[in-house]
Amino acid sequence: MNDRLLDAARKTVPTVSANAARTERELRPTPESVAAVRDAGLFALSVPREAGGLDTDLRTFVEVIAELGRGCASTAWVVGLSASAKRLIGSVVFNTARDALLADPNTVVSASGVPRGTSGERVPGGLRISGR
Repeated sequence: MNDRLLDAARKTVPTVSANAARTERELRPTPESVAAVRDAGLFALSVPREAGGLDTDLRTFVEVIAELGRGCASTAWVVGLSASAKRLIGSVVFNTARDALLADPNTVVSASGVPRGTSGERVPGGLRISGR
């Protein structure tokens, strides 16, 4: 699986590279970069297999993030943070909540250990959670 994921990351690099300057200007990965990473399945790096993810080992995780970083360090950072948050979710949240949070293995997840300034609201189709 390692070679397949590294190949997927390599194929994503031209897109994230082409959008790197815009990502920096806008302070977030471009929709094109996010779509390329999602299409490659790389947002599912740390999601457990039983939830539809790739459940990669640490070496593969680091190699994939490093490969993405060759194209855009910021996009690679976001993919790494999302994967780390999903791994944390998988280890501390259980049952229905875990299943809901990991329902789409390619969703971008962000988490913070500092609960100040957070809010949540119901929106059509789910929840919107924000924090600083």
